[in-house]
Amino acid sequence: MNLLLLVLLITLFVLSNTHSSPEPTGSIQEDYQKIADLIIATAMEKSNLTKLYYLCDHFGNRFAGSQRLKDATAWIVNTMKHENLSVETQDITWNQWFRGEEWATMLTPFEKKLSILGFGNTVPSGGVITGKVLVVNNFTELQDRAAEAKGKIILFNVPFTTYGETVQYRAYGAIEAAKVGGIASLVRSVASYSLYTPHTGMTNYDDNVPAIPTFALTVEDAAMMGRLAGYGDEITIQFSIESSRMEATGQNILATVEGREFPKSVSAFGGHIDSWDVGSGAIDDAGGFFSTWEAVKILNELIESGAIERPRRSVRSIGWLNEENGSEGANYYFDSTKEEEEQVLVGESDYGNFKPVEIGFTGSQKGFSVFKQVVDLLSVFNLTTVYGDGNTTDNRMWCAQGLPCASLLSSGTSSDDEMYFWFHHSNADTSDKLVAEGLRESIASIAVVLYVTADMPLSLNLLK
Repeated sequence: MNLLLLVLLITLFVLSNTHSSPEPTGSIQEDYQKIADLIIATAMEKSNLTKLYYLCDHFGNRFAGSQRLKDATAWIVNTMKHENLSVETQDITWNQWFRGEEWATMLTPFEKKLSILGFGNTVPSGGVITGKVLVVNNFTELQDRAAEAKGKIILFNVPFTTYGETVQYRAYGAIEAAKVGGIASLVRSVASYSLYTPHTGMTNYDDNVPAIPTFALTVEDAAMMGRLAGYGDEITIQFSIESSRMEATGQNILATVEGREFPKSVSAFGGHIDSWDVGSGAIDDAGGFFSTWEAVKILNELIESGAIERPRRSVRSIGWLNEENGSEGANYYFDSTKEEEEQVLVGESDYGNFKPVEIGFTGSQKGFSVFKQVVDLLSVFNLTTVYGDGNTTDNRMWCAQGLPCASLLSSGTSSDDEMYFWFHHSNADTSDKLVAEGLRESIASIAVVLYVTADMPLSLNLLK
């Protein structure tokens, strides 16, 4: 056998025994279904959920700027490094709102201590405020009764319909109440069900009207006051809200598996590592961030073992900072990468992880037709994809530029199943609400989407 023939035979043998991405046939299913099935099986069997429970139970809630979040961030980074992931942190400084002492009591028609939560960004009351309550059911009724509102505490007693509709009263209630002379804005908690748990969240102010204190009441207390107003009773409330703003520091967390051909092209999925200062931030959003972390860890292990080839482009898990109070983490990541990297896909998991039901997509129609084929690889989970539904708080900057964005939606967030909003932004968001099987399915789904969109011959962001 001559030397040339020997070299040729050895080369053919090596190539035939090397795990590699399939040569494209034009069908995502034909090219990637076997790889997807391997990733799914690995994720369902080997996902280490103990890390997630430890994160929630050991550190508790992780309010942006708090020492708890800094300690949790250090633990996450250290754990990722022990898992042989390439980890980068991004240091961020910003001006942050912090909650102080707060209380409220209904004085008439009878005395009752109220369970409340001030909304993020609320101004302090500047002492104790006592006032009569005007109960309204929507913004239109407030306008119709504007003559009665001056000097009153305005209560928006608005039953939950959808989150998008009902959250408007938390977001803009203080503005609308101030426009008609209200001295405070109270909002029935934005919750689809309640066991006497107030739900917090961000509020907004308008420089053209006075900033007035605003906070959530429980669904039960707000509904009771609505009935009392219907009886003709005079309702009086006394309350005090303390809050402050100060400089805060924190970090984004980026765990990246570098691509073999285009390392500066990145397919990313993230979640936010901060939470509100109540509960333990388990479903919002420790589970979402953890799902992206574990997905990238599993991909890295499969790559290092030789089970799958390193994808053409890089894959990344992002732990965004301060989604709840200003999105400083997402803004910083956008600014720091827009000139340095090509973002192939920017996804977020921030709608719970009870059971994944949809991966929404925002981008071009051609991109959507390909992305739908990627999601079809997850048919074992009965996942669907919806065009125009990939926009989230932390990826909206890329969506606005027409780049591919994705959002993993869980059961519990639709109009016929609203369980997510039983716990959202409340003391009830704790690790016992996590669903192990749903988490594993979320991890598997994110891992498949990341790998295939990173490895496809034609980059998703180039499909116009």
